[in-house]
Amino acid sequence: MKVYNLILNNALSELVSKDDLEFDEELPKLIAVCCEREDTYLYTQILLRRLYDEFGVKTFNRLRRELEIVAKKRGNTAIVDILHTNISDAPLDLSKTMKNIMNSSNITPGDLITLKRFYLSENPPATQYLCNYDFILKLLKALYVPQHGALLRSDLVEDTTFIIAYATTMNESKPKNEQRNDILKVQLVLKDLYTSLTNKTEVGSITGAMKYIISAIRFPVGSMGVLMWIEYMATHTSYFETYFRTKEAPILLLILDEIASRHQLQQPVVFSVIKRCVKHKTESFAPEIQLSLQRTWVDRMLYLVQLHYTIPVLKYFSGPGRGLDDSLIIYFVKKVLRLAQPPYTSSFVHQMVNILEPLIQNLKLIKDVQQLVINFLEQSLDKQEILGQDIQSKINIIIKQCKQIK
Repeated sequence: MKVYNLILNNALSELVSKDDLEFDEELPKLIAVCCEREDTYLYTQILLRRLYDEFGVKTFNRLRRELEIVAKKRGNTAIVDILHTNISDAPLDLSKTMKNIMNSSNITPGDLITLKRFYLSENPPATQYLCNYDFILKLLKALYVPQHGALLRSDLVEDTTFIIAYATTMNESKPKNEQRNDILKVQLVLKDLYTSLTNKTEVGSITGAMKYIISAIRFPVGSMGVLMWIEYMATHTSYFETYFRTKEAPILLLILDEIASRHQLQQPVVFSVIKRCVKHKTESFAPEIQLSLQRTWVDRMLYLVQLHYTIPVLKYFSGPGRGLDDSLIIYFVKKVLRLAQPPYTSSFVHQMVNILEPLIQNLKLIKDVQQLVINFLEQSLDKQEILGQDIQSKINIIIKQCKQIK
């Protein structure tokens, strides 16, 4: 146990000080340590709870959630639920009600009423009990993503939107009476969005809904609901068949740009939506139209790069994104190299080289960007002291290949 404590201490010390991108990169190391056996999982979860209670650092709660996700994926749902309930100081009935909602395919009126009653009482429980990311996502999905062809029943919308608004708006450091109007304001925005989308989502239409979408994305919770709705519209409706034109970006995709610009913390969520949608095939589209639609999704990734969400996008194109058509990757490379300005960071150079290297055999396709590639790589070599020998060797090979084809 002393050895485990030492390893865990080192891993936690590093993660607490990381930003979101670094956190995601380092997380697998901690998961490997903590989820190896049931005893290490139990020990770590209890420790993280105590650390959060003592220091109030939200990173500890995020770590608990990430470990729960992994444990459930490995088939340990029962242990996760039992432990979560027992180390929580939330009222037992509140924990049971939230557990019922999370584990049920349908949200019931009884569970919603029970939750709402808790938070309308004179002495409501702490808001933090409601602030469960997966719980909020489930409620938003029920509101804005059709299940079996329909959105949430209209008689459940009032209670559902109240719970979401309360969880995402209430600030325990301020007097509760002063925040009622703020909660009602967010609730009204969520209800209006639901009403505006109810009869339009299944037919792939946004006619008359833009006013309410724009109003909703002013709030982080509203934009999360809109992101879920956009993904459904893009992958399960005829929206693009009706509205897509090769010469202009569809409104749905421009909304994605606006959310990424307004809410920096939601850029990873925006990126996840784009990654899932870019590979979705619209059956009625000819190959060239499908490629044009995919290019508009790539443009959304380029906009994320402009917002400095760069390395995750580059990693995608050097990894899972290799499955895209080469012409899309080349299009991305050309645009990125025109955006980028020296001096380049070593991370940027490494990722770009990883993207370019598999294209060496197909360089004839990128004649119009050969000079861009050569200029970028030669400028990168000017700072070779920050690059390893291996990456320098790869750069020289790519430059040689480019110059041979000129």
